Amino acid sequence: MKEIYVSQLIENAIEQLRTFNFKPSTIAAYEHRSFNPIREFFDEREEKLYSTELSVTFLTVTNRLFELQQISAKTKRFREKGVYVLDELYLTGCLVWKMRSTGKCNVTLCQDTKIDFLR
Repeated sequence: MKEIYVSQLIENAIEQLRTFNFKPSTIAAYEHRSFNPIREFFDEREEKLYSTELSVTFLTVTNRLFELQQISAKTKRFREKGVYVLDELYLTGCLVWKMRSTGKCNVTLCQDTKIDFLR
């Protein structure tokens, strides 16, 4: 994958999430609860470019904070999902969103949606 700034990758991710027609509150939740902690983590280490190695370190720190009961399980899941989304965009150039059936409609168990953000 080409070099990309963390801030640009996060903006690309947010734009891609918007294309899934999520509610604005859902987009805001991902921005604040998933991506901002990742951005802050990279900033604290004075890293401008995204790297999967540092995202793994972020997950290690996140897991440790959860074990110490300094963050909730929900916060941990948001951060993990944020890394998953950013890593997927970084490594493949597209975002695949897995949608699970809630039993309210006849949607298959898992539906893949792909969007190319490098056009």
